[in-house]
Amino acid sequence: ALRASNTGLDGSGVTVGVLSDSFNCYGVYDQPGSGVPASGVRGYAPYGFASDDATFDETNGYLTASVNVLEEAPCTQYGQPLQLPFADEGRAMLQIIHDVAPGAALAFYTASNTEADFAAGIGALAAAGATVIADDVGYFDEPFFQDGIVAQAIDAANAKGVAYFSAAGNNGQISYENTAPMFTTLGSGNNAGEHLLTFGMNGGTAVTSLPVRIPAMFPGEFIGLIVQWDQPYVTGAPGSPGASSEIDLCLTGAPANSVVVNLDGSSMTCTGPNSPGVDSTQVLILGNPASNDNNTSATTIDLVIGLKSGSPQPNLIKVVVAADGAPGTSIAQFDTQSPTLQGHPGAAGAAAVGASFFAQTPACGVDAVAVLETYSSTGGDPILFNTSGVRLAAAQTRQKPNFVGPDGVNTSFFGFPLAGSGFNDTSTVPQCLNDASFNNFFGTSAATPHAAAIAALMRQANPALTPTQIYDALQSTALPMGGSTPDYLSGYGFIQADAAMASLPAGAPVLKLSPSTISLGESSTLSWLAVNSSSCAASGSWNGSQSIDGSQKLTPAATGTLTYTLTCTSAAGSQKSSANLTVQAAAASGGGGGGGGLDELSLLALTALACLRAAAPRGRGAAPQG
Repeated sequence: ALRASNTGLDGSGVTVGVLSDSFNCYGVYDQPGSGVPASGVRGYAPYGFASDDATFDETNGYLTASVNVLEEAPCTQYGQPLQLPFADEGRAMLQIIHDVAPGAALAFYTASNTEADFAAGIGALAAAGATVIADDVGYFDEPFFQDGIVAQAIDAANAKGVAYFSAAGNNGQISYENTAPMFTTLGSGNNAGEHLLTFGMNGGTAVTSLPVRIPAMFPGEFIGLIVQWDQPYVTGAPGSPGASSEIDLCLTGAPANSVVVNLDGSSMTCTGPNSPGVDSTQVLILGNPASNDNNTSATTIDLVIGLKSGSPQPNLIKVVVAADGAPGTSIAQFDTQSPTLQGHPGAAGAAAVGASFFAQTPACGVDAVAVLETYSSTGGDPILFNTSGVRLAAAQTRQKPNFVGPDGVNTSFFGFPLAGSGFNDTSTVPQCLNDASFNNFFGTSAATPHAAAIAALMRQANPALTPTQIYDALQSTALPMGGSTPDYLSGYGFIQADAAMASLPAGAPVLKLSPSTISLGESSTLSWLAVNSSSCAASGSWNGSQSIDGSQKLTPAATGTLTYTLTCTSAAGSQKSSANLTVQAAAASGGGGGGGGLDELSLLALTALACLRAAAPRGRGAAPQG
């Protein structure tokens, strides 16, 4: 609706960068001898579309003609045999951006290597001209209570004018949090020499295990089990004292044929107490190796948290079950439904984006308010330490997520078919009807590029907009989603592109000449856009009243420099912009010293063309391209 009312609005002149898993690993996997199957439980394209790589997308208009890939994932080194091939989720995000802002330039940097490289990628995209950046990658060991290295990189880019959008995560409220932890029960076995955390009481007896329901996991599926406490990180925090408490995380009851590993990939069911002076986190990862042929069985595992005897006790401890939306995952007892939004989406300079299934939004005529996906991560954890690891005098609780965007939308290759998935498009609005010939992309990963693409439209309409103005416009015009607004579930609500744009101050009109230099007798096209203006008047080399957007073909009759000025009026007053067209003398058509005959190069070119035409099979009409 927004673009229909502003015909020149398409994101032109704006570069949007994306950080995700990979961009075109499909193009590597579909080559003969790659060793990566296309289908089956270990296939890179289990729902088909194996040949839909970046070249296919660019050729068919699903992406711009050329995406600037600054760094690609290591496609053939994806962690086999435990993990599945890269899925090109970044390319799916870029498809969504291209749908919403088809004129925007696109760039990509993988976030699959390390957090340090992720942070470097943010700076690299900004240096490459991206003024809008989106990501959908998180790391299990990013801090909840402090800005880590990725968050710091976001804030640095934001300070230079980058509008940054980050997926809030898909972990819902599957979290236990204790602000007065008690370690009173003496441990034994793997927890010998430790005192165990009391999760709750049962008939006067302390319960020292946290039961977590784990659904059947498909081959290649992993769930992170994260423990953090209120002590500073060292990573990204020069001079930080790090953790003083020595915490041990143990897991029992893992299903048959599963693996339990730490962040380094070492097999273990107990992390063992951390050393003092390191990051205040412990992580175990439970998964079904991709090398398995079948799903694991659904089960309930138990988590035990020990504190090394003699070690100082933390004042806050939290557990997050990072299941990435796996249905059936829950904390079976003592669940506090605490925040799960982790790490850099909580950065002050980022807008964290939650998700709502597109078919359950007011625009699709189904629900009075947009329905939040149950897996959309909840915010609300405080920032307790600065980037040097020093405890703040007052904790900072930021509004996260900021708002919600649509998910479940079509891409040409990524996701899964809607049919039989449990999701149904029941809308009667034609624009909301699902295209069953494509897959559907769910999660906050799909919602985030929608918000980023709207920001690109805003930046085209008014290049002077600050990130804060963009965030505020999206927040102030969002549709509330129930309860108090804002809250830590859906932020300010479901974004509305047209209302957000209408709330912004009009910028100076944007003029573009294509091309800006021509020869006499040639033509150029002048296009202009003045969103939120009421009227425009031309002066200089053209004149008269003009619409607030349009285009005009120019064929000047004389050489020189022509200046096209447009003054547009809005509620904020009048602003003007100019564009200059250079008209050169026409190139000489004849050769020197030969009576105006064809020069040697032109004659050679014509001879070659004649040969190509002669060689073309009859009935084809044109020669094949060389």
